[in-house]
Amino acid sequence: MVVTEQTANRTARPVTVGAAAAIPRAGLFWMLLLMVLLVLPHLTRMPVWLIGLSIICVLWRWMIFTGRAEYPGRWSRTGALLLVAATTMWQYRDTGINVDATVTLLISGCMLKLLEMQHRRDIYIVNTLSFLLLMTGFIYSQSMLAGAYNLVLSMLVLASMISLNRLSSSGSVRTVQTRNLKMASTLMLQAIPLMMVLFVMVPRIAPLMSVSVPANGNTTGVTDRMTPGDISSLARSTDIAFRAKFNSGNPLPPELYWRGVVLDEFDGTTWSRNDFFVRPRVDREFRGAAGQSRVLDYNMIMEPTQQNWLYGINVAQVISPGVFLDSNSSLLSSRPVTQRLRYNVRSHLDAITDPELGSRARLRATQLPGDGNPRARELALQLREQFPEDRALTNAILSRFSEQEYFYTLYPPIMQDNGIDAFLFDQRQGFCEHYAGSTVFLLRAAGIPARVVVGYQGAEYNRFDDYLIVYQYNAHAWVEVWYEGEGWQLADPTAAVAPERINDGADMLLRQTSENPQDTAFALMALRDNALLNALRLRLDWIEYSWYRWVVSYDETTQLELLTDLLGEEGLRWLPYILVFLLLTILGAIAGVQYFRNRARGDPLIELCLKFSSLLENTDMARAPGEAFKTYFERLSGKCPQQKNELDACARELNSLLYEVAGNHEHQHRIRKLAVRLKVLARKLRVYRPDGDGQLAL
Repeated sequence: MVVTEQTANRTARPVTVGAAAAIPRAGLFWMLLLMVLLVLPHLTRMPVWLIGLSIICVLWRWMIFTGRAEYPGRWSRTGALLLVAATTMWQYRDTGINVDATVTLLISGCMLKLLEMQHRRDIYIVNTLSFLLLMTGFIYSQSMLAGAYNLVLSMLVLASMISLNRLSSSGSVRTVQTRNLKMASTLMLQAIPLMMVLFVMVPRIAPLMSVSVPANGNTTGVTDRMTPGDISSLARSTDIAFRAKFNSGNPLPPELYWRGVVLDEFDGTTWSRNDFFVRPRVDREFRGAAGQSRVLDYNMIMEPTQQNWLYGINVAQVISPGVFLDSNSSLLSSRPVTQRLRYNVRSHLDAITDPELGSRARLRATQLPGDGNPRARELALQLREQFPEDRALTNAILSRFSEQEYFYTLYPPIMQDNGIDAFLFDQRQGFCEHYAGSTVFLLRAAGIPARVVVGYQGAEYNRFDDYLIVYQYNAHAWVEVWYEGEGWQLADPTAAVAPERINDGADMLLRQTSENPQDTAFALMALRDNALLNALRLRLDWIEYSWYRWVVSYDETTQLELLTDLLGEEGLRWLPYILVFLLLTILGAIAGVQYFRNRARGDPLIELCLKFSSLLENTDMARAPGEAFKTYFERLSGKCPQQKNELDACARELNSLLYEVAGNHEHQHRIRKLAVRLKVLARKLRVYRPDGDGQLAL
């Protein structure tokens, strides 16, 4: 016997014939809805052809369901499968089979499976694939919004599975769907306490394998190349670069130089990093200046940049795995940061790096093109003759920017040929990269080792959890100068020309100097002037920050710190027993609630009759102990002739319901109607009084 989908959907209950059970309409509804919702988060990464394939498969499946289309034949399905495989291989021919290609094949398989799904076993397979497809969403995003979205999808998958396994699915489609969704939500709510206990207390282990998420093609943040105008363009962005939480006290704004990339090569226009000389740093211990040893411990949560350099206050010491310090004292990750990254840093503010400079390193730190910018070279030679000491010469350059008419602007003019000369002698206005690049050029031309450092300076304080937020507009470039016996020392020409940029923060200065604030992201900063809106903004950021800190990046270290704070060092020994006790308590509570709920329900008709008789307890029409309900209604009819017809009708309805199959929607609807009639009838009976004939009358 073959049961088609259309035949099964004409009846209230699905017809089942062994393994070839037809798909119930409620189950198919949830499946189609799930496929649409599961694919939505991948739309921005899906190829155009896959979006078209998904739309075609869902619409075709719906037409099959309504009887307006036929199932595709075997050759059609085989051809579609081969075409999808070939298209996927061509799409990712340059990158190979990576995560994107795997997700593409998974989505394609789920969509094609819809077209051959005829029996329950097929929808079981699609349900299982739905869980797998749901998990792939976490590869690309672990935000709180993505977590809530996937939690809802998990509930819908459960509702789909429940619809396939319900023994009774009578009633309208909408009623069945509501009933399935209610049961799925109940199961999810019951699972949340178990999930929380297992998440917090079960020992965390490192993943057996790691998945590298391919870059989306858009790098963010500072890069390893700096041309005049690059950082000023980045400074118009209000996107978050990273967040930092210090263990004890936040540094002052002038100390917040978040060191990123060292640029030590100059071709006349662009400063860049020479990767050939970047090596892991051998000496891990830092020697501080005499009598000074200030150390900062803090945690960083960095937004994805598609780059492999990290940020920390100079000089940073590596604490987290997968992060190392290079020969330029910069933090590097072993792989590009394609997702949010959490790492711990210890910074030695007074450390001395490279107190001695080798000949090769000195040559690299004084390299300049053979020609170009003649006026700047001549100025450097004049300063060298006037200031033989390296530090005095550096101070003279910085004083030039503060004493002469130089301007700090977010919109510097374009300077193409001999840009250093044009900035120093003609335009005299620029952003931090102009001042940093010109200063290093002058120092190198005078024979002093110097280099450009790009990163971020400053931060916004969030009082809700005592952490700092660094935005892209905090991007900054400064100078490091090498002095004999002192190593590399920070020198910031921006602090000379615009000290308010360092002391008051980039946002305040850039809002004041922006020539077109309505065309930039700084127009949105005006919301910070409203205390209520600003507090709401910081509160929302704190929620997102806490989500990633305590949920997404909840690793072995975080778990050990949390459990130690809760239980103490000695209490960790009792962790297995506490875990078992909590699990048994939760399971016992769930079982107890279900037991008492089922016990309290009883027979709804018996409960209805008992409630009716309880309404007449304090009258002479009360039900006698052990009196049958049929006899009770007959006795009431004799005592209350004016209500005899209604009492007889209620008795007949009660008798009919007692001998009907319970559980369907119509049966429950009739019980509810009878409850209303009995309640009204009891109210009428309570106002009767005996008359002279011994009967009750109004």
